[in-house]
Amino acid sequence: MRLPQSEELRTEEARNLRARDLAEYHCALPGTDYSRMYCSRLESVVRKVRDTMSAGRVLDLGCAQGNFGLLLAEAGYEVVAVDLRAAFLSYARLKHENGAFNMVAASGDHLPFAPGTFDLVLWGEVIEHVAFPEQFLGEIARVLRPRGRLLLTTPNGSRLHTGLPTFQNAGDRAKLAAHQFQPDADGHLFLFSRSELQGLLAVNGFEVVQHEFSASPWLTGRLGFRYFVGWVPLRWRYLMDSWTLRRPRLAAPLAEGHIVLAQRM
Repeated sequence: MRLPQSEELRTEEARNLRARDLAEYHCALPGTDYSRMYCSRLESVVRKVRDTMSAGRVLDLGCAQGNFGLLLAEAGYEVVAVDLRAAFLSYARLKHENGAFNMVAASGDHLPFAPGTFDLVLWGEVIEHVAFPEQFLGEIARVLRPRGRLLLTTPNGSRLHTGLPTFQNAGDRAKLAAHQFQPDADGHLFLFSRSELQGLLAVNGFEVVQHEFSASPWLTGRLGFRYFVGWVPLRWRYLMDSWTLRRPRLAAPLAEGHIVLAQRM
C-alpha cells in the first residue's frame, strides 16, 4: 500500500485524504498519540482476520481511505471495498499496489451483492454514524455465507466523558437520520456500551464470538493521561496499554473502542 504523491491528486478532497493518511497510518515514527491509537486498531483488526481465516472473500464496508482492506488484500484475501463516497474509492485506487482489491460505490443498507457472497464483513467505525444500524446488519447478514463472520469496531460508549448518549438513550432516531453518514467524530450520532452491542447483534442474527477493548489512555493520552505520559518510555506505554485492555472491568471506563467478532447464526 503506497502513499500517493501530492502531484497525483487532482482535488482538494483527495489532498485532505492524503493529509489524513499522514496523520494516521503514514505518520512518522514514533508518531502521535492519535496515530498510535489508529495503528493499534488497524493491527488488531488485521491480526484478528488472519486468526479467523487463512483465505476468503472480505467486504470492507465503509472503507474510507481503504487502509484496512488494502492491507488485507496484500495478505492474500479477496477484498471488495464499499463506500458511499466515490472520491474515497478513487483515492484508495491510487494506493493499491498488490492483491485482489475491488471497489464499489454503494450504501450499506442496499448492498449490490448476491446472498452468501462474503466470508467476512469488516465494518469499522461506521455503526455510530448510522441512525438505524438494524438495516445495515440485515444486509450484512444477507451477503455473508452461513456461519460467516462480522468484524466490527466502534468507539466505546462506556468510556468516561464521551459527551454522547449511548444507543439506548439516543431518543428519536428518526430525527438523527438527517445527520447520518457524516465523517469523523463530528458525525457520531451515539455510542455503544458492550451490552448494547451484544444485544443489537443478537436480535439481528449474530452471535458474539469475541469482544475486546482497544486503545487505553496510555496510548491515546485522554482522560488527563497526556499530562504525565510524556515522560513514560513508549515501550512501557504499550505494555501498560496491553495490561489495561486485558482487564475488562478496568478497560470498560478507560478504553477508546470496541473490537467485536460475531458470527452469523
